[in-house]
Amino acid sequence: MEEDAERGRDGAAVTAAVAIQLGMAALLLVGLSRAAGQPGTPVEPTVVPRALLLPAALALPALVAIAARFGRPALFVAAALAALAVVARPVSIAMLVLLFPAAVFLRAGALRAGSSDGSRRLANAVLAAVAIGIAGVAIALAAGAFLAFWALLIGCVLLATVIALVVLVRLAQREPTRARAVRTGLGALLVAVLAVVAFLLPFIDTATVCWTVANGSAQRISEARADELGRPAGATTWSETYGSVGSAVIGGAGCDGNVPTARSEWLSAAALGCALLVAFAVVPRRSVAAPERPD
Repeated sequence: MEEDAERGRDGAAVTAAVAIQLGMAALLLVGLSRAAGQPGTPVEPTVVPRALLLPAALALPALVAIAARFGRPALFVAAALAALAVVARPVSIAMLVLLFPAAVFLRAGALRAGSSDGSRRLANAVLAAVAIGIAGVAIALAAGAFLAFWALLIGCVLLATVIALVVLVRLAQREPTRARAVRTGLGALLVAVLAVVAFLLPFIDTATVCWTVANGSAQRISEARADELGRPAGATTWSETYGSVGSAVIGGAGCDGNVPTARSEWLSAAALGCALLVAFAVVPRRSVAAPERPD
């Protein structure tokens, strides 16, 4: 009865964590979409890739966690690591709430990593460590101690990452053969790496993109052409509306800095797809509870 209750609580927590992860992705999608279509301002052609890629990267840990519930417990660790990457490089301060899904996914993996007593102790240690980290981060942020805030945040993420790797090793050791252990451990780790790459790449491989808009039709232009239109010397972020009638912009130009390049967009999308492919095609599905494999 106690184990059934524990499984029920674990299932409810994972469902809530998945909902939070998907909810944050949806909020980001709505926010970026609204920013791309404010009445009376040029519709910048640089917003769309961000509006699609970043929410997809935020939703990926939830999709991986859903796959984990169907017999692939190692994917809980991959989902936790992917969520931690978003926390370590937050799009906004609100993304810190994703520490909760990361902790829940990690706890779910820990509960499946060994004997019932040992896994329960490990799961409780996970929650305690992350809870202490979240409390410290919140106190530092409320006090305005931003250096301490970032130090505690990165420390919390690193601690959770180390715990995640320990849990992943224990999950792999439960597989009945070495081949399945390798597929489980390295497959889940590859899913996590691909998810992290998909999220971070659009922030790393960037460029300054300039554009003009007329009658709602936008097109990219060179930086030299932007200089001719009046861009301040050396400015990477600049925009100017030349005229409008009501909410219809009839002329404008601008530049945006730190825009994901086409290469980073394609590679990020490919990493997202490969992460899901590896999750289902490489990480084996555990049909029955496997005993711990002796070394």
